[in-house]
Amino acid sequence: YANFEPVLLRIEETIDAGAGARPAIWRESARIARDFWLVGTGLGGFQTAMLVYQQMDRAWFINQAHNQYLQWLAEGGLLLAVPALVVLVAFVRLFLARLARDASALVWLRVGGATALVGAAVQGIWETGLRMPANGLLFAMAAAIAVHRPEDSGPRESSE
Repeated sequence: YANFEPVLLRIEETIDAGAGARPAIWRESARIARDFWLVGTGLGGFQTAMLVYQQMDRAWFINQAHNQYLQWLAEGGLLLAVPALVVLVAFVRLFLARLARDASALVWLRVGGATALVGAAVQGIWETGLRMPANGLLFAMAAAIAVHRPEDSGPRESSE
């Protein structure tokens, strides 16, 4: 019932095209990240910095790094990267602790939330998808599902 030919053709097109102009964009973005390694250009400053840094054909303008991590380094430098890494380590530890304690059937929702986060992290290599508010909200919801602390199902005491 399924016609896989269009899907296979799309995959073949993607493989043939490769990363496109992204490696060149990444090199230009890395120059900004190197020059502003400590504090970055400021959140939202990538586009302005690229007015000076762009060496590629100016028939089109590079307005984002097409790599979430390079974008963060260029705009936030170590001032953003170091706290982000600390939060990442804390989040992974919390997720693993909650996963180890979760014996319910809902554990698969937790695993699904974590899988969505990994998918977004992998996509971040080729795109800056988390800059879009809807994607950021979905990312936050997946993170909340992954580390959700279930309520105790025992009897509750009245606070009166």
